[in-house]
Amino acid sequence: MQNKNDSFSQKLFRFLVRLLPFDFRINYQGEMEGVFREQQREVAERGGFWEVLKLWKETIVGIFTTAPREHWEILVNDCAYAFRMMRKNPVPVSPPSPFSRWPSASAPIPPFSASFRRCCCAHFRIPTATN
Repeated sequence: MQNKNDSFSQKLFRFLVRLLPFDFRINYQGEMEGVFREQQREVAERGGFWEVLKLWKETIVGIFTTAPREHWEILVNDCAYAFRMMRKNPVPVSPPSPFSRWPSASAPIPPFSASFRRCCCAHFRIPTATN
Protein backbone atom coordinates (compact mmCIF):
# COMPACT_ATOMS: atom_id res chain seq x y z
CA MET A 1 0.00 0.00 0.00
CA GLN A 2 2.78 2.40 0.85
CA ASN A 3 5.36 3.08 -1.84
CA LYS A 4 8.72 4.87 -1.64
CA ASN A 5 7.77 6.83 -4.76
CA ASP A 6 4.64 8.28 -3.16
CA SER A 7 4.52 12.04 -3.10
CA PHE A 8 4.35 14.03 0.11
CA SER A 9 0.67 14.71 -0.52
CA GLN A 10 -0.06 10.96 -0.80
CA LYS A 11 1.77 10.32 2.47
CA LEU A 12 -0.08 13.18 4.16
CA PHE A 13 -3.41 11.89 2.84
CA ARG A 14 -2.61 8.40 4.13
CA PHE A 15 -1.78 9.93 7.53
CA LEU A 16 -5.11 11.78 7.61
CA VAL A 17 -7.01 8.63 6.63
CA ARG A 18 -5.62 6.98 9.78
CA LEU A 19 -7.99 9.21 11.77
CA LEU A 20 -10.85 7.09 10.45
CA PRO A 21 -11.86 3.88 12.26
CA PHE A 22 -9.92 0.73 11.39
CA ASP A 23 -12.90 -1.13 9.90
CA PHE A 24 -13.82 1.87 7.77
CA ARG A 25 -10.23 2.11 6.51
CA ILE A 26 -10.14 -1.58 5.63
CA ASN A 27 -13.27 -1.19 3.50
CA TYR A 28 -12.61 2.18 1.87
CA GLN A 29 -8.96 3.25 2.12
CA GLY A 30 -7.90 1.93 -1.29
CA GLU A 31 -10.85 3.56 -3.01
CA MET A 32 -10.31 6.83 -1.15
CA GLU A 33 -6.63 6.93 -2.14
CA GLY A 34 -7.54 6.25 -5.77
CA VAL A 35 -10.11 9.05 -5.81
CA PHE A 36 -7.62 11.42 -4.15
CA ARG A 37 -4.92 10.58 -6.75
CA GLU A 38 -7.42 11.19 -9.54
CA GLN A 39 -8.45 14.52 -8.04
CA GLN A 40 -4.79 15.50 -7.70
CA ARG A 41 -4.20 14.65 -11.34
CA GLU A 42 -7.14 16.82 -12.41
CA VAL A 43 -5.90 19.71 -10.26
CA ALA A 44 -2.40 19.36 -11.75
CA GLU A 45 -3.84 19.49 -15.29
CA ARG A 46 -5.83 22.62 -14.51
CA GLY A 47 -2.89 24.08 -12.65
CA GLY A 48 -3.10 26.77 -10.07
CA PHE A 49 -2.18 27.12 -6.45
CA TRP A 50 -5.75 27.92 -5.43
CA GLU A 51 -7.06 24.69 -6.93
CA VAL A 52 -4.57 22.70 -4.84
CA LEU A 53 -5.61 24.57 -1.69
CA LYS A 54 -9.27 23.97 -2.48
CA LEU A 55 -8.65 20.23 -2.89
CA TRP A 56 -6.82 20.04 0.45
CA LYS A 57 -9.51 22.09 2.19
CA GLU A 58 -12.23 19.73 0.93
CA THR A 59 -10.14 16.69 1.86
CA ILE A 60 -9.35 17.84 5.40
CA VAL A 61 -12.91 19.00 6.07
CA GLY A 62 -14.24 15.70 4.70
CA ILE A 63 -11.98 13.57 6.88
CA PHE A 64 -12.50 15.67 10.01
CA THR A 65 -16.29 15.47 9.62
CA THR A 66 -16.39 11.80 8.62
CA ALA A 67 -14.01 10.43 11.28
CA PRO A 68 -16.01 11.46 14.38
CA ARG A 69 -19.27 10.37 12.77
CA GLU A 70 -17.87 6.93 11.91
CA HIS A 71 -16.28 6.49 15.35
CA TRP A 72 -19.61 7.44 16.96
CA GLU A 73 -21.53 5.00 14.76
CA ILE A 74 -19.18 2.16 15.69
CA LEU A 75 -19.45 3.03 19.39
CA VAL A 76 -23.27 3.09 19.22
CA ASN A 77 -23.35 -0.25 17.38
CA ASP A 78 -20.92 -1.84 19.85
CA CYS A 79 -22.94 -0.60 22.85
CA ALA A 80 -26.20 -1.80 21.32
CA TYR A 81 -24.66 -5.22 20.73
CA ALA A 82 -23.31 -5.36 24.30
CA PHE A 83 -26.70 -4.43 25.77
CA ARG A 84 -28.45 -7.03 23.59
CA MET A 85 -26.03 -9.69 24.81
CA MET A 86 -26.44 -8.64 28.45
CA ARG A 87 -30.23 -8.72 28.09
CA LYS A 88 -30.07 -12.13 26.41
CA ASN A 89 -27.62 -13.62 28.96
CA PRO A 90 -28.10 -11.83 32.27
CA VAL A 91 -25.51 -12.43 34.98
CA PRO A 92 -27.05 -12.79 38.43
CA VAL A 93 -25.38 -10.46 40.88
CA SER A 94 -25.99 -10.56 44.58
CA PRO A 95 -25.54 -7.42 46.64
CA PRO A 96 -22.39 -7.38 48.75
CA SER A 97 -22.63 -8.18 52.40
CA PRO A 98 -21.62 -5.34 54.69
CA PHE A 99 -19.32 -7.83 56.46
CA SER A 100 -17.49 -9.04 53.36
CA ARG A 101 -14.24 -7.64 52.16
CA TRP A 102 -14.01 -6.88 48.47
CA PRO A 103 -10.88 -8.27 46.84
CA SER A 104 -8.35 -5.83 45.56
CA ALA A 105 -5.16 -6.10 43.57
CA SER A 106 -3.10 -5.48 46.69
CA ALA A 107 -4.87 -8.08 48.85
CA PRO A 108 -6.24 -10.98 46.80
CA ILE A 109 -8.44 -13.57 48.49
CA PRO A 110 -6.70 -16.94 48.63
CA PRO A 111 -8.49 -19.58 46.54
CA PHE A 112 -9.15 -21.87 49.51
CA SER A 113 -10.52 -19.30 51.90
CA ALA A 114 -13.64 -20.03 53.91
CA SER A 115 -15.90 -18.10 51.52
CA PHE A 116 -14.43 -19.96 48.55
CA ARG A 117 -15.06 -23.33 50.24
CA ARG A 118 -18.64 -22.29 51.12
CA CYS A 119 -19.36 -21.33 47.52
CA CYS A 120 -17.80 -24.48 46.05
CA CYS A 121 -19.36 -26.78 48.62
CA ALA A 122 -22.81 -25.31 48.05
CA HIS A 123 -22.46 -25.36 44.27
CA PHE A 124 -21.03 -28.86 43.94
CA ARG A 125 -22.98 -30.25 46.95
CA ILE A 126 -19.85 -31.26 48.78
CA PRO A 127 -20.58 -32.16 52.38
CA THR A 128 -18.94 -29.94 54.95
CA ALA A 129 -18.53 -30.27 58.70
CA THR A 130 -21.40 -27.80 59.30
CA ASN A 131 -24.10 -29.47 57.12
